[in-house]
Amino acid sequence: LVIKVPDDCRAEIFLGLRKLDIGANVHYMTITQQPYYAVRTPLNAKHFSTQAITLPLYPAMDDTSITHIMHSIALCRR
Repeated sequence: LVIKVPDDCRAEIFLGLRKLDIGANVHYMTITQQPYYAVRTPLNAKHFSTQAITLPLYPAMDDTSITHIMHSIALCRR
């Protein structure tokens, strides 16, 4: 699951989630930012890559885990 957060607080949210043992991850360079595509990069793709955080999501995930992640995101924004 990928969520979009303001780029000025992505690091804060990411680090907060990791401290709460939530396996969040960040999206690094988009494929369109690779050297071959450098002159063809849509601006929206670059901007989105600075705002995206990947959250855990898997078939066996229960409602308690989902609620915990949602509340943790809110905590990290404070």
